[in-house]
Amino acid sequence: MKFITALLLVTIIASCSTSKEISSERILSPERLITKLEANRRKVRTFSANGTINIKNGSTTIESIFEVNVKKPDSIKVDVFGPFGIELAQILITRDKFLFYDSINKTAYKGLTDDSTIKKALKIGLPFDMLIDAFTGSIDLSDKLRRKPDEYTYDENYSYIKYVDSTAGSINEYEINTKNFTVKKIKAGNLVKGNLVEAKYDNYKQFGDVLVPLVISMNFPENKQSLIINYKNVSINNNSLNILFELPSDTKYVEL
Repeated sequence: MKFITALLLVTIIASCSTSKEISSERILSPERLITKLEANRRKVRTFSANGTINIKNGSTTIESIFEVNVKKPDSIKVDVFGPFGIELAQILITRDKFLFYDSINKTAYKGLTDDSTIKKALKIGLPFDMLIDAFTGSIDLSDKLRRKPDEYTYDENYSYIKYVDSTAGSINEYEINTKNFTVKKIKAGNLVKGNLVEAKYDNYKQFGDVLVPLVISMNFPENKQSLIINYKNVSINNNSLNILFELPSDTKYVEL
């Protein structure tokens, strides 16, 4: 009887020990979690998609059918269509140069890329790198890879990470689905300058070994701007993707 009791006791202790080991193995450090997310972002080299885009700027709302092609790290092409598939505009944005072709008036506007030219073309002010992330539904976490968060909550379904830079006045918050390592929500920006962005990523679909959100919502409360993208079709990592386009011979050019 004593032997059986001792055996049961050893079994219970071993079981508890194993449970603790498994539980601790499942808890990812914030550094490892950020590394996984950043690794997934870097898997996407090219991105092509079509769907609808809704841009609200103050009291003005614009909704269009569009197609976007992104070739990382430095090229974006956007085609905007009106009713019955009529092409309204072609936009090519690289890190240095900008080209907006008004298909109706056969006029091409070209100049150097900056926040103001992006805003003129897309009716929303976004830096170039943020624009790439917005279209591809990704978040650049490269500057967080070796940084410890100020807050971290983790379980097998949900994680919350918060970074605060009191010197710069910046804040970065991320809500993450830890079942599939996808970002659900972010809040980022500078509290002093008032340029916060709040974003949500929904309806993820798998393409190869990468999960891509088909619905992307971004809100810029201080600027009263918002952006909603609904993708219908998505393709990634097409090595033959060509984002250049030829303009008609009678195109009028305007330097910005």
